[in-house]
This record gives sequence, structure tokens and C-alpha cells, in this order.
Amino acid sequence: MPALKDEMVLNTDGIIPVDPGIELRQRAKAFIASRKWNTASIHYGDQPEPDLSKENKKPMWSICFCLGLDHVRPTNDDWFADVAAIAQFLQPIARELQCEFIIELRLKSRPWYSETLAIVTDPDYELDLASMRSMLEHFIKPNPREVFVAKWGHTRVFGRSRFLLVEGVMWWGLTAAFCLGLGFGYGLKAQFSLVRCVLGVIAGLALGYGVGALRWARAERQFKNLMWKQKQPAKSKTPLI
Repeated sequence: MPALKDEMVLNTDGIIPVDPGIELRQRAKAFIASRKWNTASIHYGDQPEPDLSKENKKPMWSICFCLGLDHVRPTNDDWFADVAAIAQFLQPIARELQCEFIIELRLKSRPWYSETLAIVTDPDYELDLASMRSMLEHFIKPNPREVFVAKWGHTRVFGRSRFLLVEGVMWWGLTAAFCLGLGFGYGLKAQFSLVRCVLGVIAGLALGYGVGALRWARAERQFKNLMWKQKQPAKSKTPLI
């Protein structure tokens, strides 16, 4: 996600089989220039995708629109018109290039988090803009007492579980499990013991889980301080008599 100042970002991206520099980049920039946006946080970007190109055996590129949403809380203007305009701009492109674009809500302080709002495909497919707006309003003005959930692999799971797996167990934990499994397994006498090896693997996975849990707790604390920091009441200036 591009480095926008906004905490909340509407991120729309897709993979296309044509070089956007030929025409699409100009169309996108003209589209951005043609509207009076409710926020200055609007960004378009594209880049080649070497890995996908190799996998598909033809050149592939990714394009994205990012729209900052921090202004939604205090504004009374029709902020959602900007969201609808991006979705409607991408619909004919999806038909022309036979591709799809995913519209999601991203949070700057939670790089692992995203909420899928809609998938833009052929213009014959009618976008449910009312549902998209309802979801955005729910996420932009959350209740801090609600359980944080995220979509991952088309299944709703706790965001915490996903983060602990990806940022703790998958990297730190597996590495530590391999090292500790070998170390415990052979021990000081260089004689392999399956029991000690299993214990080492378990200890390594537990270490990774602990690292992920500490990072999660720190990220949650930073996020809550940013999103729900209570304003201190102003001190009364009642004159003394």
C-alpha cells in the first residue's frame, strides 16, 4: 500500500495483461484530475509483476488506486461519491481487459489487515454500492469493544490468529524449531534422541508464537491509542471569588 498519511485507506488493485504505460496510466491520471475529490489523499500506481509474468508466460502488470478515508469521520459531505467513482471507472476496464479489481479497506498501522468490500468485474455485474458504503461506515467508525476480525482466504478468522501465524510461527517459529530440534535432538553427546528433537521443535514453535504475540500486543496498543485516544476534558476557567 502506498505511503499515505491516512490511517484508513480504500485500496483497489488488480492484475492486467497489458502495459498500463500505453494508455491506461494516462486515463487514470486524467480521471483523477477530472474530479473534485473530498480528500487530497488520492493515489494511482502501477508496476510490472515479474513473478506473475513468469508464471503466466506473458507480461503482467498490477495497478492500484488508493483513497485516504480519515476525512470521513468529521465530514458531512458525500464522501462515498469518491469511492463509487473509482469503482465505476474500473468497471469498463475490467470488461476490456477481462480481469478483476478487488476493493478493500486497509489500515496503515496494521499492514496484515484488509477487509474485502467488493470485486469489480464485467459492467453487467451490478455493484452493491449500498452494501459497500454500509461496510465502510462500520469499519471507519468501529466500536472498540467489538472483536477484531479480518477476511483471509475467503474465511472470516480472527485477525490475531492470522498475524501470529504469519509474523510469528511461520518465520521465527519454524526457524527456531529447526535449530532447536537439531540441537536438542543430538545434544552434547551427539546422540540423536527423537523425544528431545520433538521437544526442541515444540519449544521453537512456542518461541515463534511468543514473538508474534508480543508484536501483536504492541501493534494493538499503538492502533488503539491512535484510533480511540480519549481527549482530555478542558479545564474549567471559573474565576475564584
